[in-house]
Amino acid sequence: MDKMVRKHVERAQRVADFAREYPSDLPGYQAALERIEERLARATEVAQEEVGSVRAEQEELLVRYGLPAEQLVQLSAGLDRFAGLLGKREAASRSHVGDRQQLRTLARDLKLVVDQMHTINRYRFRKDRALMAMWQAARDLRVGFRKPEPAEPASVSLLALPPGSSENRSAA
Repeated sequence: MDKMVRKHVERAQRVADFAREYPSDLPGYQAALERIEERLARATEVAQEEVGSVRAEQEELLVRYGLPAEQLVQLSAGLDRFAGLLGKREAASRSHVGDRQQLRTLARDLKLVVDQMHTINRYRFRKDRALMAMWQAARDLRVGFRKPEPAEPASVSLLALPPGSSENRSAA
């Protein structure tokens, strides 16, 4: 899962948690929450499919076949099977491109629904600053936030005083 997809999925998860904790009877709110939950479930499925299938077979193969001399015949058969798994891996890699696109589509949809809920909640919490702040905290995600580097202190020269300062007048 790339960074953009992960950001939208994490954001949608926090928004769904918030929406469950503070339900609303406003039109479309429950439908938006259900849509987020359905998309989150599908995104989780796609991400698990992406990783799970090839890994299990490769682990099974590595555990089953060690390097003892008496298992050379079995090892050659295992290597043939491993070559077949490599073919499956290449197919899974090609499929991965489609999965990645599907995850991006789901992430865009999650972003749209979260933005709709944001509009609803700005209206809902317009008079309650505490709930509005909690909503903003649930909605906002700072990914890759870097602390600003400290600025170097400006060098101040005591010899070069600005024109018109009191010490320049007394010297004149």
